[in-house]
Amino acid sequence: GLPAHRFVDQATWEHLNRFSPSGLVIHGEVNIKKVQGILRSAGFNPGAIDGKMGRRTQQALRNFQKAHGLKADGRIGFQTLSQLMAYGPAPPVAGPQERDSQK
Repeated sequence: GLPAHRFVDQATWEHLNRFSPSGLVIHGEVNIKKVQGILRSAGFNPGAIDGKMGRRTQQALRNFQKAHGLKADGRIGFQTLSQLMAYGPAPPVAGPQERDSQK
């Protein structure tokens, strides 16, 4: 419902900031690790939770979008973020040091 233009105006910024408390957007950028964690917990395998928008993550994202009636373009826009946010927080992902100490 926002006007389309090249710049982020106040209304657009406020809409984007609604995703900050969930951790999906940090410092104005999409948190790919968070997206990957939510995709995985929702049953869409993004591959490694590495913060990279690789081939497997894009395919998982397209599958997620398709399953939720969104345009399956592999892009993370407002509607995709809204659907991801509906899944709640992603489970924490162990870093390399934590995984090594669990062995």
